[in-house]
Amino acid sequence: MKIIDLLRTANRNLLSNKKRTILTVIAIFVGTFTIALTVAINNGASDYINEQVKMVGDMNTMIISPKTTATSSEDGPTEYVSEKTKMGADVVITKDNQKSIANIKYINSVEAVKNAPIDYIEGKNGKKYVLDSGHMAGITPLEDGEQLDEKSSEPQLLILPTYVKALGYKNNKDIIGKNVRLQVSSSVTKKSQIVIAKVMGVRSEGIINPGVNMCNTALIDKAVSISEEGLPASMKNNTYGVTAQMKENVTDKQIQYVKDKLDKMGYEGITLKDQVKDIMTVLDAITMVLMIFAALSLFAASFGIINTLYMSVQDRTREIGLMKAFGMSKRKISWLFSFEAIYIGFWGSLIGVLAATGAGKLLNAFSKANMNLMSGYDITKFSIQPILIIMGVIMLIAFLAGTFPARRASKLDPIKALSYE
Repeated sequence: MKIIDLLRTANRNLLSNKKRTILTVIAIFVGTFTIALTVAINNGASDYINEQVKMVGDMNTMIISPKTTATSSEDGPTEYVSEKTKMGADVVITKDNQKSIANIKYINSVEAVKNAPIDYIEGKNGKKYVLDSGHMAGITPLEDGEQLDEKSSEPQLLILPTYVKALGYKNNKDIIGKNVRLQVSSSVTKKSQIVIAKVMGVRSEGIINPGVNMCNTALIDKAVSISEEGLPASMKNNTYGVTAQMKENVTDKQIQYVKDKLDKMGYEGITLKDQVKDIMTVLDAITMVLMIFAALSLFAASFGIINTLYMSVQDRTREIGLMKAFGMSKRKISWLFSFEAIYIGFWGSLIGVLAATGAGKLLNAFSKANMNLMSGYDITKFSIQPILIIMGVIMLIAFLAGTFPARRASKLDPIKALSYE
């Protein structure tokens, strides 16, 4: 009997007891569905995070801020040693501090992180809303409009989608290009001024600075200038954080050198790579838990395959004896049952992958319609290579599970098998 004949016979044998086969295939399907969907979610999230980071800038850009002392820990309150252990000591970075940081080896340039101290934003309907705003280098993901012009002297703004209708505009297109009123107050004199800013676009919310409206440099400088009116010169142009641009092709070892230097100066630095690493660690941990559950499902399914084929051997004992009597070798009889196991793995994995793909499309549609953070993002992403690997691994598991019944069938004594009732 040729290989093609063995394959046809194996398929026919499985169809002869459909209920038993279907139940075993379902067990394989559950594990495959979970694994395929989990891998797709992991791929989708990884791609989204990488795209968000690419828009912002270099992965080795470092955000530097003063270290603050925790007041207590699991071991008890923090002991007072010196002024440096005071909570909130040196919480600002002066211009001299910025120069010291810029002189650290492997740092090219340092730029102060500026936040716009805006009281409120007012649209055409006269309603006033609190505006959480800031400045971000690089490209900001947009729903509509265009990026901020950092070289322009005109104050410009990118607003969040939730502000559009709140400010009295019909949709994104309606607000783009319009001027809005911003109030900024001095922290010392308490005097307020109105700043007119042009809305350049509507930003998409993402993992980078979610919930923040973006200002260009002209608007930030104008707002900071108003808020610092009345302050002594020594207290102006201080900041709570700086962005350090590392040298090109900087290594992890060199980044750690910079972090150690900053630590001695009383600062801490974190790169975009660090932030992404933390997010990916959490994502990988969740993925691993789901994969373990899927693996347990497949482990249970492998016993289902063993049981199905053992029962098949029992039911077809006389048939096996007859095949041996006609000269079929032990090896081919073993192959016949191994092929049946592979078929079970194939159909279970194929149906599981197709179901996971369908569920993934539904998740993508749901996320785009209901989750603002997922704008322009496919929550699941399937590709051919992982799918083929998943199916291949599951068919291998099915083959190994079918090895025991296949060996038993091949070792049956033909005379005893023919006389089996």
